[in-house]
Amino acid sequence: MRQAYYGVLAAEEILQARKEAVASQQKHLDQVQAFHEVGTRPKIDVTQQGVALASAQLDLRQAEENLDVARAALATAMGIPIDQAPEPVNNLGEVRDPGSLAALLSEAEQQRPDIAGLRDRIFAAQADIIVARSAFRPNLSLASFFNYRSLQLPLIYNWSLGSIVAQSLFEGGARHAHLAAAQAEEEVAKANLTSSVQKVRQEVFTDYADLQVAKDKIALSQKAEAEAKENLELAEGRYQSGYGNIIELTDAQYLLTNTRVQTIVSRYDYQMAAASLDVAVGRTPAQ
Repeated sequence: MRQAYYGVLAAEEILQARKEAVASQQKHLDQVQAFHEVGTRPKIDVTQQGVALASAQLDLRQAEENLDVARAALATAMGIPIDQAPEPVNNLGEVRDPGSLAALLSEAEQQRPDIAGLRDRIFAAQADIIVARSAFRPNLSLASFFNYRSLQLPLIYNWSLGSIVAQSLFEGGARHAHLAAAQAEEEVAKANLTSSVQKVRQEVFTDYADLQVAKDKIALSQKAEAEAKENLELAEGRYQSGYGNIIELTDAQYLLTNTRVQTIVSRYDYQMAAASLDVAVGRTPAQ
């Protein structure tokens, strides 16, 4: 669900970046044509910029299609008709503090349902051990009765103790087997718990590291985007003053568009890393 949700947000922002790229390329084409008409720029500059505009328009069309597909994926994930996909609130750029690694590891050991299930198996095995051991405790029942033909003593007593002891001897092997099986189950459950805890800790550690890297990539991509924007402004100024060439101008525009898209992708990757960490910790989507 979160993947589809943020997929729509990323697709919307990429579409906007593509629209801005088309508008910028169209502006450049108008300028190049004006320079060509007054004889300050050759015809090849016009055709070169025309190719750049057409390429940007192709990217825009693909971005439109990608957004439609992303919305359909969100609707499908929500179990609603494709044409009823909601408009998600844009929090793609939201960055949160995940907390310390130690706190996350502790939370995972307490919250993960698979870990809880293994602990339940240990408790169940321990309960079976208690039951199995209780079968070895003496179970003495004493019954007496009088059987007489007259009121003269002595009275005759019959005890059932002999039959009870014999029954314990016959069932002793089964009881030992039951106890051994319960103890073996406890050992297996404990070993599985230890192994699973180690795997969970590895998952949390990996996802935590991935989240930190994703956060750093956002800052780096934003820096690259800012520099690409400045580079385009310089290229536009150089071209208008006659010092730059058309290739320099079109390359600068491509660079700015690509860095903008990369910033969006880095934000999306961050949200996916955060979602993966939540799963590793055992949090529900509402948490």
